[in-house]
Amino acid sequence: MLSYSFKYSYYNVKKYIVIISISIFSAGLYKFLPVEKDVAKGLAILFLIAALWITESLPITVTALTVPLIASFTGIFDVKSSFTHFANPIIFLFLGGFALAAALHKQNMDELIAKIVLQTSKNNVLISIIMLFLVTAVISMWISNTATTAMMLPIALGLIYRINKIEDKRVNLFILLGLAYSANIGGIATIVGSPPNGITAANLNMGFSDWLYIGVPSFVILFPVVISFLYFLIRPGFLYKESSEDNSVNLRDYINKNSALVVIIFFIAVALWLLSKPLSSFLEIKKGFDSLVAVFALLLLTLSRVVSWKEIEKFTDWGVLLLFGGGITLSAILSETGASRYLANILYGSLIDYGFVVLLFGAAVLMIFLTEIASNTASAAILVPIFLAVGAEIPSVNQNVLPLAIGIAASCAFMLPVATPPNAIVFGTGKVDQKSMMKIGLKLNFICAAVICLIAYFVIG
Repeated sequence: MLSYSFKYSYYNVKKYIVIISISIFSAGLYKFLPVEKDVAKGLAILFLIAALWITESLPITVTALTVPLIASFTGIFDVKSSFTHFANPIIFLFLGGFALAAALHKQNMDELIAKIVLQTSKNNVLISIIMLFLVTAVISMWISNTATTAMMLPIALGLIYRINKIEDKRVNLFILLGLAYSANIGGIATIVGSPPNGITAANLNMGFSDWLYIGVPSFVILFPVVISFLYFLIRPGFLYKESSEDNSVNLRDYINKNSALVVIIFFIAVALWLLSKPLSSFLEIKKGFDSLVAVFALLLLTLSRVVSWKEIEKFTDWGVLLLFGGGITLSAILSETGASRYLANILYGSLIDYGFVVLLFGAAVLMIFLTEIASNTASAAILVPIFLAVGAEIPSVNQNVLPLAIGIAASCAFMLPVATPPNAIVFGTGKVDQKSMMKIGLKLNFICAAVICLIAYFVIG
């Protein structure tokens, strides 16, 4: 008991020392940086928040809540303006997404989709595995990659048990890492698929259908590239055929009045999102139509009683929604103080001589490796506004190319278990060792950075 108390006290003291040190250094930046006071103020706040997010000395959600506090006390915004960004429409879009995910999960629709798709493989080992990866990615477009990986993990482990009787490490690595990476990449396709997408979209004023034009091609390109290179790097040997046990799905176990209502509401929401541009123009709603659709879907779900508000509350990651607010407020601070333009000028002046492609590749690599050690949402909140300003300095290139590359790269951290929840979940099975994950993930990180450059250059640019 004494040992536990000592360790706990030591951990707290160490944490407070880090927080105090970061705060003192931030104050020093504001005091001594040879730049305009407003710029120095913005840079000091950026360092403070970024350091707290990366070290996690405070919970990242709590750090996000300090952003409007600091903005108010430093006079950058008044109190009302500081908290306005916590009501950004993108936050309500994600809230509606969480509600739809909760309803689909409650009615076991995600499980049904997984079983139907896997059933079509007809006991072919490689097709079973590719189907597993593909359905994981597709579900992850609409449901959090954490929940998707947790749901698909038993199916993956069952597949391993049936085809890997001799416990070949390579087979375990291929199936489990492929599962995690598919969940990560699948989230790129839609705005609601991954929080960094929302941060990026909010900075660029993009709607649901706008993101699809970028997200879907990015997924279509990255998914086969990652799975193919994963196969090439591991070279698993599938020596055993899957057993011929009955894998049939009884639809009566899943289809009922409530599940049918959920599916109808889901497709209504998706249809309205896809048609958001003509509909918003017809209704004369300039911004936020996608968020109205999300709230409308939430209302339909609760009125039809296919899912309760308590269940939506439980399924919703409220910390992520608050992190959105903090990240968007930080972006506004950097813009208001001129700090983002100052950093953009430095980055532009330092790297542009090497060419735009080098700048683009460097931005993608920076985002991927920052995400390995820090929250991808927090990382996006830090880097997207900076590289948006960098893009504005390059007249010959679409201003959105760099921040969109950053947003996509946020879902491509494959090296460490702590980088993403799916990585941690498959690592927790004990069948994936950290050395192998790091070795394979490091190569995939650079491969993805290169592919993202091609996507940004040819698809976005």
